[in-house]
Amino acid sequence: MLIDVLRRRDQMDKSTVPHEPAGLDDVERLVAFNATQPGIVQSFTVLSAESVTDNHPAKSFFVERYRGVRARIAAAIRDGLGDELPAGLTAEGAASLLIAVMDGLQVQWLLSPDELDMAPLVGKFVAMLRTPRADSAPI
Repeated sequence: MLIDVLRRRDQMDKSTVPHEPAGLDDVERLVAFNATQPGIVQSFTVLSAESVTDNHPAKSFFVERYRGVRARIAAAIRDGLGDELPAGLTAEGAASLLIAVMDGLQVQWLLSPDELDMAPLVGKFVAMLRTPRADSAPI
């Protein structure tokens, strides 16, 4: 049943952003949708944190889920921004950071929902990724 709850959350996300890989423009919309589902976000956040312990029943689910999400977001970053990212980031590194930003904001939002508006913050992070590399400018 635990894995079914987690899969249901992913199905809800796919109803908001039904195509894969999700483009960077879809990320802010997905975060805004998740902000309307605090109970689901809370369950996902707690279970993902607990899954790092040995023999947790959802550990393999989260390992595979994060692997797949990183790959899809890296593909979307590469498709949307190419290989020249700020600070010399790779698409894979930027994907990991974007996921970390989203997961970290979820925790902060769950603790203080009136103090954070997750979607615009994630949008600003994506805008920062779109900023041209300073070291690639002509001299």
